[in-house]
Amino acid sequence: MNKLLITCTNDSKNGGIYLWDLNKKSISRVYKSQCMGISKYKNYYVIASQSLEQNTKFKDKRIPYGHAQHSIICLDNNFNIVSEAPVSIFGMGDLHDIIVFDNRIWVVDTIGNRVVVFQITNKYKKNFLPFGSSEFIFPFMEWQDPSAQEPDSSHINGMCVTKKNILISAFGRFSKYREYVNRKDDGCIMEITDFFKPFGMAENFEEPIIIKSNIYDPHSIVMHENNIFFIESKKRRIIKNWKTFLEFDSGYVRGLFLYKNLLFVGFSQSRHSYVDDNFKCNVAMLDIEKHNNIISSTNIPSKEIYSFINA
Repeated sequence: MNKLLITCTNDSKNGGIYLWDLNKKSISRVYKSQCMGISKYKNYYVIASQSLEQNTKFKDKRIPYGHAQHSIICLDNNFNIVSEAPVSIFGMGDLHDIIVFDNRIWVVDTIGNRVVVFQITNKYKKNFLPFGSSEFIFPFMEWQDPSAQEPDSSHINGMCVTKKNILISAFGRFSKYREYVNRKDDGCIMEITDFFKPFGMAENFEEPIIIKSNIYDPHSIVMHENNIFFIESKKRRIIKNWKTFLEFDSGYVRGLFLYKNLLFVGFSQSRHSYVDDNFKCNVAMLDIEKHNNIISSTNIPSKEIYSFINA
């Protein structure tokens, strides 16, 4: 691969998507609105946007004050908006990870403590939302953390979807709004593969399977060559198959992408502790077949990195 896309969030001035050209060793900002997860579908980049770019008429009182109204946006190869689906009309907000898999879109609705699955179709019906230039999406399945009683209690964020499993990361299984703030080692990795129910039809959801607990701010679950990787952000380390794989000494570690022998990891300013004013948000590229040596790195002129994908 020659190019990496980097999504940046929580920065209204310099957030968005950055393109790292590995051959030219250059960084350019290709999309100027802050966003979180990013995935690919046909000739589009699909992003979990933190703002409504076009459909500003859609507002939902179920989204807590201070949180943006969110949407699923399709960008073309020139990073122009092709479509925008204002999923806030379904009570969704603070979208985090997004994965297009098997003609479906899996979205983490952090405000709703849930994962919502959208079906992609070329036939329009009432309340279907635009997707790409000629298709539509509608929510048809969901799973919600049964322990969460208020918005953003669990802070579900990362997600890994394969043919066999659906794994998610969360800051904790709490009942109150943002109860996880300042709590240590309460995060977890959960499996929710068989627990989805028809969207809007269920009042009670099944308990997830806890795969790993006692994690401090888990993020960025990735499956690579049958190995599970995730980041324990606050402890600045990457976990591989439930054991420490790499440790770092600076930044809030979040954002993980593996391609063959290459591993990309992001380092952001932290909102939870003292931050050195001289710290620069950055991405490192390591060779996992050569003693995890850092072979390249670049500064990102934004505050926080969320995710990566190859361009």
